[in-house]
Amino acid sequence: MSINLGNTTFGSLYLGSTKIGEAYLGSVKVYGSSQPDPYNPLGLPPYTMRLQFKPNTTPRSVGAGTLTQVSSDPNIWDWTYVNTSWRVGDGAFYDQPNLIAVLGANSTGVTDMRYLFVSSSNLASVEIFDTSSVTNLRSMFGGCRALSSVPLFDTSAATDMSAFLSLTSVTSIPSFNTALVTNMSNFCDGTPITSFPLLNTSAVTNMTAMFEGCSSLQAIPALDTSNVVNCSNMCQNCTAITSVPLLNTGKMTQTVYMFDGCSNVESGALALYTQMSTQATVPQYHTRTFRNCGSNTTTGAAELAQIDSGWK
Repeated sequence: MSINLGNTTFGSLYLGSTKIGEAYLGSVKVYGSSQPDPYNPLGLPPYTMRLQFKPNTTPRSVGAGTLTQVSSDPNIWDWTYVNTSWRVGDGAFYDQPNLIAVLGANSTGVTDMRYLFVSSSNLASVEIFDTSSVTNLRSMFGGCRALSSVPLFDTSAATDMSAFLSLTSVTSIPSFNTALVTNMSNFCDGTPITSFPLLNTSAVTNMTAMFEGCSSLQAIPALDTSNVVNCSNMCQNCTAITSVPLLNTGKMTQTVYMFDGCSNVESGALALYTQMSTQATVPQYHTRTFRNCGSNTTTGAAELAQIDSGWK
């Protein structure tokens, strides 16, 4: 059986009595076996997310979609929005201070999840759901300060991964597929991560504030920055790092505050400065790129003294 809602058609696909797939907005998803969809183990209807709230509270109105209280538990609600865009301005379930858990979703076909849970400050648990078609994850979990871990979502279609701003309880980031990502600005800005996976950043052009304020991060990985244009504030106030990697800076035009406040750096700043200041195209905006970088260490301070004042 199919259900038609205006221009939207979706339904389940069966072989005999076995559900083998689903159809969404003209696309078809066929399961690899007769097992339940691993992205939707709860068997939720299309474009539906199941949410748990604090006891004796109700969801805030979002102005789009339908909220239905699940009869078996008054703290659990299903939110349904039959659209491929769940971003703020369309139907995102954002700014929910009483939301504590995402129990599951049937999100196959959704392409945009910008700001989906932004400012849901008590969200502590998220079960994985289908993000294989999502291209934009900008600030999806921004400000979710109670979230202690991020599931390994399928980000194979993502181009914008500036998703994890101010996750103050998260200490690690999964090894996402970032092959198509061009924007990693504010990727994990304010986040107390201690290490960072070596992600594919070959397509990234924007790393603005990517690690800004990550004061527990021990080292900046040797990222592929061959296409990066803007690195402003990239590692500002990363006070735990002790060295500056020799990144590819050939296309960079903006490096303002890039390593500002990295006061415990012992080496690497001078080599990077020398490379940037003598390359064919010097970054046009480079004020304070190395301000206070290495100022708390003997060798770092010695390197800093050799860097031109226009860069610090």
